[in-house]
Amino acid sequence: MNTDNELVTVIITTYRATGRLSEAIDSVINQSYSNYEVIVVDDNLPNSESRKYTEKIMEKYNSNSKIIYIKHDYNKNGAAARNTGIRAAHGSFIAFLDDDDIYYPKRLEKCVNALVGNPEYGAVYSSVDIYKKNEYLDTRKATENGCIWKKILLNEGLLGTGSNLFLKQSVVKKVGFFDERFLRYQDVEYMLRVTEKEKILS
Repeated sequence: MNTDNELVTVIITTYRATGRLSEAIDSVINQSYSNYEVIVVDDNLPNSESRKYTEKIMEKYNSNSKIIYIKHDYNKNGAAARNTGIRAAHGSFIAFLDDDDIYYPKRLEKCVNALVGNPEYGAVYSSVDIYKKNEYLDTRKATENGCIWKKILLNEGLLGTGSNLFLKQSVVKKVGFFDERFLRYQDVEYMLRVTEKEKILS
């Protein structure tokens, strides 16, 4: 199925980048799916070493019109950074990627095709391979479809990572923004609200 006419916004939030931010961005650039934009939201303090380091990394992408770099004027937290990305997004679909994670090359293509081919679903979550220092540790399998809120409550590891969220823009508009009161588990809380309104496809 060719659905390249649908723009996908990938939101990458970064704070105290560990050096893998470039890998995360490159994993989107190297996708089989070509119609995307990347919004990098820098939540580091201005004039901090982390901000300077991140700015240096982002210089590599200055000439790439698909990469949008937004800098917060103070540290707001991860939920707020994701909300900044949502506000700037133009895509029909919105995906999230942590600055120390990467996508496999067909991630966007498969997610778009899944939602276009199954219009009764509003979001996708997928299996996640977990690595530490380039050593494979585990796979979190995506096996549940439909209303998965009970599974989320019973097992916070169901989503595997905040990088696992892929939603229709219409669903994001319906659900609203991330709750900025949450300093952790913002993705879990957000997906619980998504499941109140939409069925989720694995």
